[in-house]
Amino acid sequence: MRNPTAEFFDGLRQVGPNTLSKAISATIRIDLAHRGGRDCWFLALDGGRIRVSHEDRTADCVVRTEAALFDRLVTGEANLVAALLRNQITVEGDVALNMLLRRLLPGPPGAHDSRVAGR
Repeated sequence: MRNPTAEFFDGLRQVGPNTLSKAISATIRIDLAHRGGRDCWFLALDGGRIRVSHEDRTADCVVRTEAALFDRLVTGEANLVAALLRNQITVEGDVALNMLLRRLLPGPPGAHDSRVAGR
């Protein structure tokens, strides 16, 4: 069975160091609620690189939402800002880092993917 969220985070492991500013050094934890509990995804951003893990620890920014909504975010079927405005997502800590997360998410299906050079 396809897991869009896992595929998204696996893809982040492949993101080149030029995708993010080398000046950014921060951590983001994404808590995804589902029927069986919650899954944690931890992003450590440093020097333009992204390290992805399942660590459940303190982060500069903590994003909480339903796993099903996050699946739609990572496939471009839902919009992060719209979900924030609908209170479908909560953010604690450095809210600006949540907007950085927005930069990593794809646009709507069929849209140009700005994360990939030469497209």
